[in-house]
Amino acid sequence: MTMRWLHWTTAFPHLEDPQNGLFVANALQALSDVDHRILHVRGTAKKGTAPLPKGPWNGIRIDAPGGWTGLQWKRQVLNTMHDPVDALVLHMPNPDALPAVFWAKKQGIPVFIVEHRSAWIRKFSEKSAAYRLAMKGLFQWADGIAVPSDALARALREVGISRPIATLGNPLPVPVSRKRTAGSAHRFGHLGDSIGSVKGQPSLLAAWETHVKHFPSDTLEICGDGPDRAEWEQAWGHVPGLTFLPGTPHGEVLDRMLRWDTVVVNSPVETFGLAAAEALDRGCTVLSTRNGGMESWGESIPALYFRPRESGDVEDLVAALAHMRSAQGPRSLSPDEADAFFAALRPNAWARDFQNWIAEQSSKKRK
Repeated sequence: MTMRWLHWTTAFPHLEDPQNGLFVANALQALSDVDHRILHVRGTAKKGTAPLPKGPWNGIRIDAPGGWTGLQWKRQVLNTMHDPVDALVLHMPNPDALPAVFWAKKQGIPVFIVEHRSAWIRKFSEKSAAYRLAMKGLFQWADGIAVPSDALARALREVGISRPIATLGNPLPVPVSRKRTAGSAHRFGHLGDSIGSVKGQPSLLAAWETHVKHFPSDTLEICGDGPDRAEWEQAWGHVPGLTFLPGTPHGEVLDRMLRWDTVVVNSPVETFGLAAAEALDRGCTVLSTRNGGMESWGESIPALYFRPRESGDVEDLVAALAHMRSAQGPRSLSPDEADAFFAALRPNAWARDFQNWIAEQSSKKRK
């Protein structure tokens, strides 16, 4: 009998941002023998619904304002769900997910949380008492909690989440092609959903201005849109070898990785580092900060170099950029090495582990 899961998610691909929540879509595609029903909750000024992109799922996008009006609207949508549901899966929930939890608990449906964020955890003690109570309640009421890295599990425990937490990683499909395009100089790339200081771009731009003076043929492409892009492009666009590119569909990003030699991850915090894993999978080397999430799985990879100092240390970053292009720098993974290292994250293996986790936690609830 096919299991039916209802997914409540604040991140999922949509026309305005095809990369938003791609890790959620990848997970659902890996779980191919489950009937997925999705409610993609998106904050907007007006309430309404919209279709989802095509895929192995059914459901709608819920456009909802904040506050009481939004909660009432989400509850109305939930009450239209009449088909039997075997599990409610909350992806990156916020307090607005409480109606979904109450709806599931009332019907005896087990509730699972899959968390990818760390932003809400930072400065948690400074959040309002109501917010802290709601978030802790969501996690304490869940029948199972899964995260992509041990670093995020530790962060959840530090803010008082005492329930068991499973580390399951992110599904990582096998690349269709590993044919790379050669270049005469070293080609760096940087990815960010939004060009803003959260991904550490200011120090990278400052470091690049120094780097390119010593290596004038090298290039750096920064992909992403965001509130700071226009200002930074105006301020830094004159620097040789530097190109700002708009956020592009995921397939184009993966193709671009085949034209880069090194992907730079300069974030102070990463909860997993999916872009870095995809880059390694496509023959890039990766230069990264010690950001928590990637340290959980990347310490033993010869193609990944963790620079020793903080994200904002420009001098250290200049030295690291030079190291990546030197003969002493890391070497890329072969396709066989990548497949061996990421075997547990390939869709079939990852899906088996995820379904076993759901089944085990559901069995404990029944007992």
